[in-house]
Amino acid sequence: MPTFDGTNQLIILDAGVTTVDVEQDLYSAWKAWFKTPGNAKFPLAFRGSVAGDPLSLVLDIGGYFFLQNQLGWRIRPAEENATITFTGNLIAQNQALPIFVPTLGAFTVFVNGLQPITQNIDAVVAEQLRLSTGLKYLGETGNRQSHAAFGDFFFWDPVNGSNVKDGKTPAKAVKDFVDALALTVADNHDVIFAIPGGSGTTTYVTPINLNKPHTFLRGPGPNFLLQSPSITVPNVLLSAEGASIEGFAINQTGAGQPAVKAAHRNLLLKDLSIRDSAGDGMEVDETGVTVANSTNIYEDLDIVGSAGHAIHIRNKARHAFYQGKIHLMASGGDAVRMGGDVISQHFVEPITHKNTGYAFNLLDSAVVDTLIKMPTYGNDTAGRLKDLGTRTMERGRLLSHLPESAVAIDGGNTASTFKTDLTETATDYWKDVLIKFTSGALKDQVKKISLYNGTTKFITVSEPFTAAPLSGSEFKLVNE
Repeated sequence: MPTFDGTNQLIILDAGVTTVDVEQDLYSAWKAWFKTPGNAKFPLAFRGSVAGDPLSLVLDIGGYFFLQNQLGWRIRPAEENATITFTGNLIAQNQALPIFVPTLGAFTVFVNGLQPITQNIDAVVAEQLRLSTGLKYLGETGNRQSHAAFGDFFFWDPVNGSNVKDGKTPAKAVKDFVDALALTVADNHDVIFAIPGGSGTTTYVTPINLNKPHTFLRGPGPNFLLQSPSITVPNVLLSAEGASIEGFAINQTGAGQPAVKAAHRNLLLKDLSIRDSAGDGMEVDETGVTVANSTNIYEDLDIVGSAGHAIHIRNKARHAFYQGKIHLMASGGDAVRMGGDVISQHFVEPITHKNTGYAFNLLDSAVVDTLIKMPTYGNDTAGRLKDLGTRTMERGRLLSHLPESAVAIDGGNTASTFKTDLTETATDYWKDVLIKFTSGALKDQVKKISLYNGTTKFITVSEPFTAAPLSGSEFKLVNE
């Protein structure tokens, strides 16, 4: 039974619902809710129904249920991606006003089965298409901004599709991505929906190039795998301004190429699981791009097990946000590697773990204005940050392990520099971390580490303690 919110005139569908019987699940459920004490004070959600009267000797009027949308009542789907089929006749009392409102979050919802009252079958078909398209907009425009789809919708099913079809409904989906892309119009904000071919994982092995501006590819999640063996082109290439891809698992089995390459600006890459790629997990290379006032958005990326770097940013890359859940693990190189005229890359709460190289490796002074906000570092072999960039900012770091250690015996210990029994071998691994003594004469004193020698295990602090720490004095490293 849906939730009826009389205060806001909302009928909120339950999560997991794929079929709605207009008479039983909406009209009858509302009548039961309305009879509950305290609910009669709200405006009526339904005017009533028309049903059963004969139109001829063999034909009766079907059931029609009139939603009082002129009083503000609307239907809102649950907060999830879904396809919902309505059975029965739901009629808007005011045909100029909507029946539905978008979800609160950015979800894609398809609504099937609704049709208007009309005597003309051609008008029925046309109106069904208009209503269906309008309902698809709900999921696209809920919280989307520059990447909301306002154009046409096309369907791609690599298992059950056919390239002789028009791609306008799931039943008429095309088979190959290049044919689906051919149906779209550049700069029209068209969207291609990828449909799984059945139970289990649907795998597509042909490289994909999103080369039409402001064209969007939406996937169903990790059970749709883009897996290319190509050694000459990336598995997924975004080569047109404003393109976006969401909701796929991606794997590049051909060595020498990244699984994903972002090669333009104003892109959106979201909800991608990039696993075990033979090259870099994702490469950002904007060589030759001249779009001004642009920002790429990379959101909710899980990049694990790449043979190269998890993310490799280079060659004129400009103004990007990496946000949401950015998880970079077990790559054969750096978690993030940047070099070659790279400006304004902003990382918000990234998580790096068990990468062979650095968590962040800024190769040269041409890497400018990098912001690393609230990162979580965990056992990246070479260290957390190699910074040869310009105006790099690292704020509010969280360490996945905060060791407790002690001062080691050494004749060269001073109030500013002293030997420890820390085990990290990467120089400056603990740079900018706070050191707090927990025993001895310096107990509770806190200073910032300015240098850490991974060979000698000597720490240098930014300003001296009140005295040289004694051998055996215990300390811990503390979050900044």
